[in-house]
Amino acid sequence: MTLTLDTNSIVDLEQGNEHQAALRRLIAKHEAGDIDLRVSAIVASEKLKEGGYASSFSAFSERVAALAARPIAVLLPIGRWNITYWDHGVWADDAMVDLEERIHSILFSQPYRWAPNAVAAGLDPEAVPAEDCAAWRKWRNRLCDSAALWCHIHHKGDIFVTSDSNFLKPAKRTALENLGARSIAEPHQACMLANA
Repeated sequence: MTLTLDTNSIVDLEQGNEHQAALRRLIAKHEAGDIDLRVSAIVASEKLKEGGYASSFSAFSERVAALAARPIAVLLPIGRWNITYWDHGVWADDAMVDLEERIHSILFSQPYRWAPNAVAAGLDPEAVPAEDCAAWRKWRNRLCDSAALWCHIHHKGDIFVTSDSNFLKPAKRTALENLGARSIAEPHQACMLANA
């Protein structure tokens, strides 16, 4: 059984909250070889709680390595200029992009592509936005969420583990599971499904 941890799961493990105990049970099952945990490389492109972004992909790899004694697989998302790290994304065909766009349309009402978001914010869609641009940060965060689930589906995961309420809304959850996510679960639900 393969479980994909989203960004919130990583943060929950690092910072500790009501989900940490369940996630630790999943880590123990992974370390015993009973399940396989994975995480999308797109998590490296998410804004850090302390601000800014990871200085390098190796800094993200160290974060993931610190979570468990047994390595956690890192899944490659669609590579994107100015978002993913060099050599840590895949070249996409139309079907791959279409799947990510369909995921995005289920999760969010805002457009999938940057250009219409830029125009709506009164920005030049051709210019590279500043890192502190609010519209860019919000769009990038939505894209990272969509890409995380894309990785789970594309790399054939069984359970997508998240505490993000947007993934867990019943209508969205059902639509995403029907799209190929198989199962989307909060950490405690994932423990039950994985017998952890």
